[in-house]
Amino acid sequence: MLCDGRTLEAAKYPQLFAVLGYLYGQGEEGEGTFKIPDYRGLFLRGVDDGSGMDPDAGSRRSPTDSGPGQGVGSLQCDALQDHTHNYYAVNTATPAKEGEAGAATGSNLPTTSPNQPPARVSSETRPKNIYVNYIIKYRYAVRHA
Repeated sequence: MLCDGRTLEAAKYPQLFAVLGYLYGQGEEGEGTFKIPDYRGLFLRGVDDGSGMDPDAGSRRSPTDSGPGQGVGSLQCDALQDHTHNYYAVNTATPAKEGEAGAATGSNLPTTSPNQPPARVSSETRPKNIYVNYIIKYRYAVRHA
């Protein structure tokens, strides 16, 4: 089943409901319905689980964005790693005489704009993503002697 946020009836999918419950919300039809995750348009990211690979793990949100969240299904917005670039702004320039180099004065300025809303910044550059667990399914076969 595609993870497209659809609503399902708990009575028709009891095992799936036992695992998900209302983690992704209750269905629009109300009591007895639940939603599956909607991963359309998102990058999936393995759960940090204490590894430190996700330096902003504490800023994740619940799957329904109703508050802080951790673990499978938690959301993290996109961000741009905090940084600046400088450019040399020419203040004045002196025309050059024929055969000579001109002169200019200026200063290094950051590439920020006071008229633009600030970008979401972080300790890393990342797309909006969702935590997932990557699972390998296997069957243990018993050998008879």
